[in-house]
Amino acid sequence: MTVKKYLVNKGIVSDRITSIGYGQSIPIADNNSAEGKAKNRRTSLKVIKE
Repeated sequence: MTVKKYLVNKGIVSDRITSIGYGQSIPIADNNSAEGKAKNRRTSLKVIKE
């Protein structure tokens, strides 16, 4: 949500942005180590040109 808020504050219309929080449900690394937890704190951005 922080990235969406940032983009809206920069002038992007909020209706054009969808944000989905997966939390711990879809990790890309093991959450049992600091390194794994750091890898799981991520933001993915997909640009779709209309």
